[in-house]
Amino acid sequence: MATKSKNNIALFWSIIALILATVSIGYCFTHIFELYFGDAFRSNRMIVQLTRMFSGGL
Repeated sequence: MATKSKNNIALFWSIIALILATVSIGYCFTHIFELYFGDAFRSNRMIVQLTRMFSGGL
């Protein structure tokens, strides 16, 4: 009986993890979509800012 309840808990947390992963991918997809199909000037400005941030020159 204890093994069955552990499997139910594992199944519950697996479903929660899948839902969270799906929501995270959906959230990130909107930003990726905006980066590729959004305003070219804003995208270029963001890439320049990220380059400066990674190189340490903010």
